[in-house]
Amino acid sequence: MKTFFPILLSTLSLSSAATIDTSYVNPGTDGTAFPYELLVTLDVNDSWSSVTSVGGWSYVNLDPSKDPSRGWGHASTWYLIEITEATRLEVTISLDVVQTMTSTGFDETTALSSAHPGFVIYAGESVEDAPSSLHSYSNDGGNLIALNDAWDNNGTDGSPGLIYVFHAFSAEDNTVTGWVDLEPGRYTIAVGNGADANLAPSDKVYQIAFATVPEPSALLLGALTGLALLRRQR
Repeated sequence: MKTFFPILLSTLSLSSAATIDTSYVNPGTDGTAFPYELLVTLDVNDSWSSVTSVGGWSYVNLDPSKDPSRGWGHASTWYLIEITEATRLEVTISLDVVQTMTSTGFDETTALSSAHPGFVIYAGESVEDAPSSLHSYSNDGGNLIALNDAWDNNGTDGSPGLIYVFHAFSAEDNTVTGWVDLEPGRYTIAVGNGADANLAPSDKVYQIAFATVPEPSALLLGALTGLALLRRQR
């Protein structure tokens, strides 16, 4: 048993800090970089957290005639994530009540009741951004044409460069957590708020956390490897 547990525990080691590039410039071929806040590089068992003052993940509340599966691109916060090996990415977004009250003048009840965070993950990095057209985007994969609204034509022959992977949204609470298994590569994440008829980019302040853990298959493989070594020792 002494051989097995150290091997298994090594796959469950404590998380370390991710690599953050705050000076990363997206290589926009039109001369204007896509508005990523920064580039976050994550190995397995890495983590990163930050604070963002953010507006609309869904603009259905801004205009009830609009499709709720469209995000309000100007007001969302965009991150570029680089995954170095197959891993499970966990994303948690929670309202920072104190900072939201300070920046908006809301009382606590209003701050809590009007905060409904959401995020969407796409495979790929957007290059052709056309900032003047960065208004709407598909926030749940259900309105795919919105993902190609002028600013995302960096795929082959002008096709969409971002491919919908996953989204999570809280319609009831002011916190949301979601996870998805990802292969190595770059991913685009848009974060925002989905409630408040008078939404503005600074209306909600959220704490955001990214963390990577081994995929269940990787954990199982580590456990099986440990058992195999244990049997050999015996």
